[in-house]
Amino acid sequence: MATGQPKARLMDTCGDELPLFPGRPHHLHVRIDALTLELAECRSARSILGDIAARHAAIIRASPDAIITMTSTGLIASCNPAAERTFGYAGDAIVGQPMTMLMPESWRAGHAAGLRRYHETGETSIIGHTLEVAGLRNDGVEFPAELTVAHVDDGHVGHTPLFIGIVRDITDRKHAEETANRRATLLRQQAQFFDLAFAAILFRDLDDGTIQFWNCAAEELYGWSKTDAIGHVAHDLLQTHFPQPLDEIESDVTTSGHWAGDLQVYDRDGQHHVIRSRWAVQRNTAGRPTGVLEIHTDVTEQRRIASERTALLAAAEEYSRQLEELATLRADFSAMVAHELSAPLAAIRGFIDLLGRKDLESDARERVIEIMRGEADLLRTLVTDVLTAARAERADFAVQLRPVHLDTLVADALSFAQSFGDEHPVTASVVAQGMVLADPERIGQVLRNLLGNAAKYTPPGTPVELQVMPRGTRVRIEVIDRGPGIHPEDLTRIFEKFGRGRDTQGQGVHGVGLGLYLSRRIIQAHGFDLLVQSAPSEGSVFAFELEVTP
Repeated sequence: MATGQPKARLMDTCGDELPLFPGRPHHLHVRIDALTLELAECRSARSILGDIAARHAAIIRASPDAIITMTSTGLIASCNPAAERTFGYAGDAIVGQPMTMLMPESWRAGHAAGLRRYHETGETSIIGHTLEVAGLRNDGVEFPAELTVAHVDDGHVGHTPLFIGIVRDITDRKHAEETANRRATLLRQQAQFFDLAFAAILFRDLDDGTIQFWNCAAEELYGWSKTDAIGHVAHDLLQTHFPQPLDEIESDVTTSGHWAGDLQVYDRDGQHHVIRSRWAVQRNTAGRPTGVLEIHTDVTEQRRIASERTALLAAAEEYSRQLEELATLRADFSAMVAHELSAPLAAIRGFIDLLGRKDLESDARERVIEIMRGEADLLRTLVTDVLTAARAERADFAVQLRPVHLDTLVADALSFAQSFGDEHPVTASVVAQGMVLADPERIGQVLRNLLGNAAKYTPPGTPVELQVMPRGTRVRIEVIDRGPGIHPEDLTRIFEKFGRGRDTQGQGVHGVGLGLYLSRRIIQAHGFDLLVQSAPSEGSVFAFELEVTP
């Protein structure tokens, strides 16, 4: 080597410098340096490849899927731990064995045909695809699996191509799919069954209340098709009225799982329905309530019939009560009429015998005749009341309305009151004047009844007042007494047919109890009502109104 040139050095595998032989050409030293560098790079590459291979091996060992390599002749070259677990073999028990040992008998012929095609054409149809296949475990049990196959060929002469298969046991997934399919089939069958049901059935989401299912009967009952109803809030669509707050009902149904009650709803045309509704809560696999199944039965007609039946029963009971009451009243009426007739008839009979005496003086004869006339009038009044009551019971009972001067009605009433004598002085206070629309005979009968009752039910010497006063387009007529008043229990009874009041000692008074009943019927036929105001020891006021006419 020439003096002054750099001294070439060679590094051995341990990193020690190796001096070059002196006297060698310079280019030889450069070449040796280059070879040394290449050698170092190869060692580094082999180290990297070793690391990569180690990582790949770790990944394969840790993979949850079975990874199996197979030679082109169909023999198992290697398998990972997941493959051992999946198929139930130890690795040394299957390496070198035919791949067919891991597949059912029915799959082996197809596998052999695929290998022959590969050897003849160099092609295979399964590379790059995920296939659903069947595996065979060591215990003879078949299981469903997914298979993905890759082909590895490094191109070196003498190297055997390999097939890498990744197998995934999908038993759980297939079971879940089968379960889901069975549930879907069951739901379809239930939906078909629900569509055949006569009752309206809907399913709604518990959180937002939207309708998820709507059967044919619901379409017929409410008028909304499935397309129209599904997705809408059920209770908004039907305008539901609940027997109690909805949150209370849903709290009950989520707790107990069911609820039943009557709902008020409306269909698409706005028709009202009474619904017998039964609810059942639906829960997910975690037990959380997710929806409510509702079954609706239209009981509108049943409720109407039941209501009519109840009304008919009530009417029948009332009619039966009235019949019993009528029978009692008839018996009482017969007794009362007989009693009321017997007294004046006996008096008249006695006075007739008295008139037959020849020694009866003329003054006494006149008094007897006057008394007999009064008794006859009493009989005539009784007969008139009975006949009027009979006519008042008829549906065509009516009054003959015509303009009548108030002075005429008042004069007739005061003329009748003169028969009371000094025992019951009657005074009149007439403020209103003019004509009223009335049936004078009937109104005269009312005034006679009211004035006669005032005299009958009050002690002797008690005054009676007749007042007539204007009330806008009407005239108000009142009969006022200052007697003991009407017993509180008699305020409604006195207007009933055959109803009688009582005196201050609580004893019934004479009469058949038709006067006030007829008087009210007559006033009602005029378009008004007969009213009474009374309090114990403060007297009574009977009043009615008539329409003023020009």
